[in-house]
Amino acid sequence: MQARPAETVLIGAGIHGVSVALALAARGRRSVLLEAGPEPLARASLLNEGKIHLGFVYALDKSGETARAMVEGALAFAPLIERWCGEIDWVSGRSEGFGYVVMDDGLSNADELEAHYETVLAEIARTGEELGTNYLGVDLDGARVTRRNAAMPGMREGLSTCWFETPEMAFDPREICRVLAGAVADEPLVEVLTGRRVTGVDRSQGGYTVLTESPAGEVSFMAEHVVNCAWEGRPALDAMVLGPGPQENFRVKHRVLVRGGESNLSPVTLVQGPFGDVVPWPNGDVYISWYPDARTHFGNRPAERAEADREVAGRVHRRIAGLFPAVGEHELAGFGPCYILARGSTDINDPGSGLHKRAEASFVEADGWWSIRSSKLTTAPLAGERCAAAITGSEVQV
Repeated sequence: MQARPAETVLIGAGIHGVSVALALAARGRRSVLLEAGPEPLARASLLNEGKIHLGFVYALDKSGETARAMVEGALAFAPLIERWCGEIDWVSGRSEGFGYVVMDDGLSNADELEAHYETVLAEIARTGEELGTNYLGVDLDGARVTRRNAAMPGMREGLSTCWFETPEMAFDPREICRVLAGAVADEPLVEVLTGRRVTGVDRSQGGYTVLTESPAGEVSFMAEHVVNCAWEGRPALDAMVLGPGPQENFRVKHRVLVRGGESNLSPVTLVQGPFGDVVPWPNGDVYISWYPDARTHFGNRPAERAEADREVAGRVHRRIAGLFPAVGEHELAGFGPCYILARGSTDINDPGSGLHKRAEASFVEADGWWSIRSSKLTTAPLAGERCAAAITGSEVQV
């Protein structure tokens, strides 16, 4: 089987792979983007709440490194996507600011969280001097967090007596994926090949040979540079080239959508621990999550099967409706499993778990094999930009 030459091969057409492809194209470099599924941006990049993190939820990382990484990614997010895709109507897909509800049985108290939120604001001010303060079309210059020593409006009493108003927002991930998918499809320097599962990687003279299979048959690609942007498959692919890496865990959490009830719900994250979220999007859909029910897999290997489960979705809906009665007026509108990849051998109910830390917008490289190590939607565009800049020996541009 003769290998097809390619300038750069990218494995995985989620937001990480598409970001690298568009950042390379902006520098005049061609790439082949391989995706095992039937279309780009249809899995983890799509099946999430769309929160563009500012680091508020990572209060248990006392080093501040996760908050710093999230702020950098968040402030680079809109500028990079607009550079690659053109002007974006951020208002039409953007949520209101999140309320952070301090749960009485949480892992951090209100004073501890307030101190963390102040460090996040300081990080926004510091990073904003370098990257600017455009956050989903909102200027974060002078951003504030306000403490409310009362129950969150609309929440059942007896669970919390304090919440914080924050500037953090979500953007409907369906719209993010639509815009990015359109841009990469229209980009002449990117060839997107779907239905192509990578089965092996061999070192070859001057680069790597990437072996793939599809219903149409086996095809191999030869390139000097290969960028591993796979999601739950990334560790196994890295091991083919780099050898065993650090232990990572694989979780599956259901994305549940409801619609049809009253429209005055506010975005809420319940902290700090294994709780949940309510995220109303402008089109009327509401993303809901209750971690103990939504998380259906946790282990050091990917789940053998990750399928949509109506019973799981129903439990999540009932649990959130018990906390926010207005959610009970909504009807179940959609659900499906989403993989989460992170470090840590214990779950988020452990204050010392590695799940309370997230990598910056980064990558590792060895002899032309590049592996994206960003683990959040927030940091994906910046990770793609940094990787493309390193491959081409150019400057990072935000």
